[in-house]
Amino acid sequence: AVDPNDYAVLIENVDGDFTNGGTSIQETGRVYDAAAKTVTFSGITLNDGDYFTLAEKSGLTATNAIADGNWESTATWSCACIPLATLDVTIPSPFDVTINDLADAKSLTIASGGSLTFAGSDTLQLVEDLTIIGTLTSGTGTLLGNGTSSQTFSNSSGSNVALNNLVANNSISVVLTGGWSLSNNLHVSSGTLDVTGADSLVLLSNASKTAQILESVDGAFTGNFTVQRHISSRDANFGLVSSPINNATVAELDDDILISGIGGRSGNSLYSNGNIFYTMFGYNRNTSKKDTIVSTSFTMVNGEGYELYLASTSSTFNGATIDYIGTPNDGNIVPNTINQGFNLVGNPYQSFIGFDNLDRSNIDDNYWLYDTDAGSFTLVAGGTGGTIAPGQGFWVNKASPGDVAFDFEESDKVSSTSSTFVRKRNGSGLTVKIENSTNGFSHQVMLETQFAAENGIDVLDARYLPSPLAEAPGIYFTLNEDFDHLVKNTISLNQDHYEVDLAIETELSGNYALSFENLTTLGNQFSCIKIYDKIADVLIDLNQEDSYSFEANKGKTNRFKLILANSNVDCDSQSIETSVASSDALQLINKSGLWFVNYDLDRKEQFNISVFSLTGQLVKNISSTNLEGSGSIQISNLDNLKGVYLLQIKGSKNQINQTIKF
Repeated sequence: AVDPNDYAVLIENVDGDFTNGGTSIQETGRVYDAAAKTVTFSGITLNDGDYFTLAEKSGLTATNAIADGNWESTATWSCACIPLATLDVTIPSPFDVTINDLADAKSLTIASGGSLTFAGSDTLQLVEDLTIIGTLTSGTGTLLGNGTSSQTFSNSSGSNVALNNLVANNSISVVLTGGWSLSNNLHVSSGTLDVTGADSLVLLSNASKTAQILESVDGAFTGNFTVQRHISSRDANFGLVSSPINNATVAELDDDILISGIGGRSGNSLYSNGNIFYTMFGYNRNTSKKDTIVSTSFTMVNGEGYELYLASTSSTFNGATIDYIGTPNDGNIVPNTINQGFNLVGNPYQSFIGFDNLDRSNIDDNYWLYDTDAGSFTLVAGGTGGTIAPGQGFWVNKASPGDVAFDFEESDKVSSTSSTFVRKRNGSGLTVKIENSTNGFSHQVMLETQFAAENGIDVLDARYLPSPLAEAPGIYFTLNEDFDHLVKNTISLNQDHYEVDLAIETELSGNYALSFENLTTLGNQFSCIKIYDKIADVLIDLNQEDSYSFEANKGKTNRFKLILANSNVDCDSQSIETSVASSDALQLINKSGLWFVNYDLDRKEQFNISVFSLTGQLVKNISSTNLEGSGSIQISNLDNLKGVYLLQIKGSKNQINQTIKF
């Protein structure tokens, strides 16, 4: 007769084949009713699509490898079978077993001189302990702890065991001892992963890859992990950072990066006057000012971002890998409350997060990342799939008054093992970029059209965030002189004519350039798109040219006007600061390659006709003439001009600035 205690439920969730791996044995809540001659199991969970059957446990409890070979080959094992989750498996010396399919065991011992190798992206599933004295080569495989009582994965080989993926699905805990590292995915779907007794578990990061922690249960981690974050080499500049571990101090960064002003390992860098050069800052939302960080003992707040100047020399950052040692952040992370205005927050997880996954009901639907190449902040609009890297800070804005809670959740995570800090520009609208021709630093704004847009600032717009780098220029739309400075301006499609002011900030005098991208996005709404330089008195037709160079002095100037209209006639007739071009008075026309000015004047007026380069430099004075009444004159002396120029016809009252191609 069969002993009722030998009955078990087999569950298979892959292909319904109970002989090829992926099978779990469940004996939870087994009760035998002698009178009814029934066996009942309680507390067993079956997911949609699972296969299950009732089985009798055999008397076989262990097997040893007796040859080199595949785990799935019966010739490999002393039992002449394929190991299941009921067997204690040992790989003795000198045998090498290869996994190239799903593999199961109750427990596994890799003895001294024995070895186990993953040949592909397969899984080894254990319900009890793993003991490594020999060699485990993980390749692209996954090690899965899938028991119902605490499991211990022990490494006493004398060398670090390098894992690819590690999954803990034990309702109690998976415990690590010895030295371990992980290069790809860590996932705790049930219970905890306990490294209290381990020499180390290092989540690796280098220039090409960063290990990530996938969406896991609350309270997933116990003990101190080493969580790495690589920051690549670049020109010396600011970066926005955050901590992936709980209660990290600035000392975690100071071990790996030169930080001045905190009394750390490298001392302080000094200005020529002897004052300290501070390189790390927090942001005080109550005062809307930066807080200088002055001690290695400063504790970084989970979910907060910090501004850090990255430099190895005065001009370069050689790259570094930060080692955070502590318990990884998991579950719901709530930083300080969000205030009205800008707030510097940070991704608290060792994983990318999706901005669109965040609960954005309390903040504007945009965020700002620091672009170290441009030296300024770049706007990313919500709804575009933007992601924020592990260890990366970012800015959000709250337009309405009042303080609100803001949190991060495990479900915000998205899967990526990239090592890059994201620097993304949103290209859905017309972009205008200003660039310093000497140092290459730049900044840009975006203009979009929406039927729902309102006059003035609304929820579709985004405010200007000044760069922390003085050498970087700034550009923004100005709705008024004091507050409403925008890097994203959304205008309504209900109007057919706009004149939009653009201001610039330049701390360095010198040569600058404006460039324009995605002009075609406005082409269906506005046939005429021009930019007017109020200082140089130059009007550029952006349908013919997509860049403009100019000289600028230090300071803030409301210098440019972006003009949008549904016809060139309407566009040229708009009031533009000191220049008044009137289609009723002047009209520039081309006949068979010859240029003429038709005029209809109410009084005598002197006109100067000149040709300028698109940078605003005078190329040729054509003529100076007095005109009165109505008539037409030909513009002569245009020979030997090839390319695109600005033709200016300027009087005391009337004027035309027209870009033409010879």
